[in-house]
Amino acid sequence: FQKETGEVKCNGKLRYNRKGSIETIQNVDYDIAIDHKRKHIAILGKKMDEKAMDEKSIMFGLESILKICTKKEFKKENRTQNSYMLAFPGSQYKEVKIVYNNKTFLLEKLVFYFLQPSNLEGKKDGLKEIPRMEITYTNINTSPKFTGEEFTYKKFLTKRDNKFYCNDAYKNYTITDNTSTNFKQ
Repeated sequence: FQKETGEVKCNGKLRYNRKGSIETIQNVDYDIAIDHKRKHIAILGKKMDEKAMDEKSIMFGLESILKICTKKEFKKENRTQNSYMLAFPGSQYKEVKIVYNNKTFLLEKLVFYFLQPSNLEGKKDGLKEIPRMEITYTNINTSPKFTGEEFTYKKFLTKRDNKFYCNDAYKNYTITDNTSTNFKQ
């Protein structure tokens, strides 16, 4: 019923995500969320400490999550892909399917199967189906080149006298600053 495109960029502890009309930037000093539909920029302050953003800690988190799965089912999808079907207790999803390339081990697809059936057309008395959300990863670049400002607020905002202002391209946006604005950038 709905298709969104997006992109994910990671450079060590720095993260950039775009999904539909939402962009987010995470670094060790602050998080920023840009909602282009609502024309709003939120500066969220430092969300994670450096240890939490460490890539190695993500793997330890994955090991912990796998221990609580009520279902772990491996499947060879085709000659280039393998998958795991996982179920988590207390989750909003009945199951999560993880599809990865069996040579590179890079993630290629995630499928989230929801628990509750619903009418996908929004009709009260219509046919109910169990919805799913699929995320497909394509054009994966394992050796990207980044500019110096891709993981900062500078594309969207200017900072003067410890206060943020929208850059010209975003002058009609509102800003919510939930920080003390004492970060280094």
